[in-house]
Amino acid sequence: MRFHHRHAEELLELLSAAEGPEAKIQILGEASRHRRMAQDCAKDAANYVHPKLASVQHGGDPDNPLKLEGGGVTDIERLQVMAAVLVENPKLLDQLLKLLNTKRSKYETHYALSG
Repeated sequence: MRFHHRHAEELLELLSAAEGPEAKIQILGEASRHRRMAQDCAKDAANYVHPKLASVQHGGDPDNPLKLEGGGVTDIERLQVMAAVLVENPKLLDQLLKLLNTKRSKYETHYALSG
């Protein structure tokens, strides 16, 4: 691939020195042929150089079941998950409350100044 690419570049550098339109057309044809060969080599090597995406099987995890048959996830289920996360991470709850109070005070200040 690199050989053909380099050869095409060398041919294109010779293009300005070529005399006559036939010589230029011949050089362009050869450069095009080498570029096409370099592209074909790159296409063939791509499977070995760039990894493919792995297939992922969804479902089957008892801790994270996939719920498709009964509809989507309800708001109650979302709240239960959020509550469980906050119970397991009490510092997260403190950070969340602090963030909410900071945002609320910014909004109150903004509206007090603009009102």
